[in-house]
Amino acid sequence: MDSLEIPPNDCVNPPMSFSMRNVKRLGDQVSVPMHSDEDGYFGRECPVEECRGYFKVTPGTGVQGSPLCHCPYCGHSGDNGTFWTQEQIEYARSFVLRQVTDALHKDMKSMEFDHKLQGGFGIGISLKVTRGAPHPIQYYREKELETHVVCESCALRFAIYGVFGWCPDCGSHNSVQILTKNFELARKELSLAETVESDLADHLIGDALENIVSAFDGFGREISLRKGSEIRFQNLPGARRNVQEKFGFDFADSLTAEEWQGVCRVFQKRHLLAHKMGVIDEDYVQKAFDSLAIAGRKVQVTSEEVNYSMPVIESLGRRLFAGILPQE
Repeated sequence: MDSLEIPPNDCVNPPMSFSMRNVKRLGDQVSVPMHSDEDGYFGRECPVEECRGYFKVTPGTGVQGSPLCHCPYCGHSGDNGTFWTQEQIEYARSFVLRQVTDALHKDMKSMEFDHKLQGGFGIGISLKVTRGAPHPIQYYREKELETHVVCESCALRFAIYGVFGWCPDCGSHNSVQILTKNFELARKELSLAETVESDLADHLIGDALENIVSAFDGFGREISLRKGSEIRFQNLPGARRNVQEKFGFDFADSLTAEEWQGVCRVFQKRHLLAHKMGVIDEDYVQKAFDSLAIAGRKVQVTSEEVNYSMPVIESLGRRLFAGILPQE
């Protein structure tokens, strides 16, 4: 049998070389560009499995250089690097894979060759690197949230679901801040009431009263829930007893008897407006410390007493917060 001789220096004899230049250029780390939404917020997600709360923060505000992040919902504290959202992680993975596969493709292209057939019995051989579609990048969009907050303690701008929460940077709770902002809105209503006709003025004053009572009730429930108890605060004497029983302190201990009676009276008036069309009943006569009250008549609510009650209610709120969440 005739033998087939392959001449020296043919394409089969030299060792095949493969450059890893592009892959090596990536190094042992790949920098992934992260982009904020149109308002400058970056999404964050609590790493605690039972929470997984989503929120957003704006860089350049708040505590500078802090390694910790606090979940606004459950209060968990951890390293900033543990608060990436699942969408951000998937995006980062796909981005890295794209960079690696692109670099690998470029390096493999350097292996391409085409050795032509030589002689009557020579062998021609070639290598051509082809590629399908590039690895897709999993882009994402940050979610829309309900409440935008600027922390009064550290000036961080952040956004959350709901209303109340801990600041992701300094860890302070925003409940007192939200309460006082509701009072600001009520004061604007009272100012507007001074410029309109009497019927509309009465409505604005009554609405301001309802808003401050509702704000305090929501505030108190949120604070008590943080420690595992739900207490309603629309009935102040009842709430006072419940807080003393469950938490061991009196949140009205800084008020005078006159201040306590006055704030209880406006809470009772709010109850009539919300549930009795503003008509005085016997329960109000007995509980409201109102010497002018006559059952069956419409209750009178003045701008002065609503204005007077707000700093007293704020004082109750701050005492309540300090007593239930002293470390926050």
